[in-house]
Formats: sequence, C-alpha cells, structure tokens
Amino acid sequence: MKTNQSNKTRLSIFERITNRRPLGSTKRPTWSTPAMETLQSEWAGVIKMRDRMQKLTTFSFAAGVPSSATGVVYNLPVLLAFDVLGHVLRAARGEGLFACKSNHPGPLMEYAKTAFLWLDWDELRAGVRRRNEIAHNGQLFDGARCLHDIENVEKQLMEWGLIPPP
Repeated sequence: MKTNQSNKTRLSIFERITNRRPLGSTKRPTWSTPAMETLQSEWAGVIKMRDRMQKLTTFSFAAGVPSSATGVVYNLPVLLAFDVLGHVLRAARGEGLFACKSNHPGPLMEYAKTAFLWLDWDELRAGVRRRNEIAHNGQLFDGARCLHDIENVEKQLMEWGLIPPP
C-alpha cells in the first residue's frame, strides 16, 4: 500500500501540543489543514485588532483623552485571544486527548492541565478568569494587563507550533 507523503508531514493537535513526534521524525513538520488555517486566520484577527487598538490609543492620547480611558479598548482582543485558545482545546478534545463536557475555556483548561505541555498554565488560567469577568460581568481591565494576557496566549500557541512567530 502506497503511503501519501503529505500525510507523513502533518501533525495532529495532539502531536503539536504534547511535543511528541511520529517514530523516525527528527524535525518539526508543517501542519496544513483547514482547521490550522482557520486558527491562524483567527489569531491574525486578534493581532490586527490589538494593533488597531494601539493606534487608536496613540491617537486618543494625542487628542488629550486620559490613558486610563483608552486602555479599556484592549479588553475586546482579550476575548478574541482566549476564544482562539478555546478552539485549540476543543479540537484537542475532539481528538480524544482529554474528556470534558463543557465547551467553555475554563473547564477545558482544567481538564487539559496535565494532558499538555504548558508554558505557564496558572497564568493562562488566571487570564481565562479575567476573560470571563470581561465577558460575563462587564469588568474592564487596564491595557497593560490585557496586553499581557494576549501575549501569554500568543506565546503558548507559538510554543505548540500552531501559529508562527510574529
């Protein structure tokens, strides 16, 4: 039976997140699937919104708007960043890597805690809690906190090889 070469060079979410390689593999192959393209497109949206917010705050500062008022605009990209992380965890759950009945990022992270290699699980989990405060209670966090949370998600997705470095 002839093996399709492109199938040999793809990694599943499991292989990306756990950093395991197929037997005989010595380099990190590329992973090109519609799901990966969607994830990268969603992350590009997070970065585009963050960058637009930075331009907006710069313009607002120049116009005399207090910086405390402009910092709240970063709360929206935080929601988007953790939505991307949630998509990754739902995909991993779909591959049977862990069991969780919820589709929400908090429970998904709890159940995936020991299943994957995390750069800083505690900090990301705290970010999910802040994301929930924004989404469910309308709480607004300062820009520095939001940018830090977005950066943490970005670093984790890069570590898993799911998005390219900036």
